[in-house]
Amino acid sequence: MILKKTNPTLVPYDELPESEKEYDRNTALETLKLIVKLGYEIKSNRD
Repeated sequence: MILKKTNPTLVPYDELPESEKEYDRNTALETLKLIVKLGYEIKSNRD
């Protein structure tokens, strides 16, 4: 028997309220800004 480890507070992204989605997008954007500010470059490998 395989037991699934789940957490009832996890929901699919599309079911999150817009405020939570905005918070997540802002966190991702600020993380990228910090990476660049620290001197790293973010490049696409599509060439």
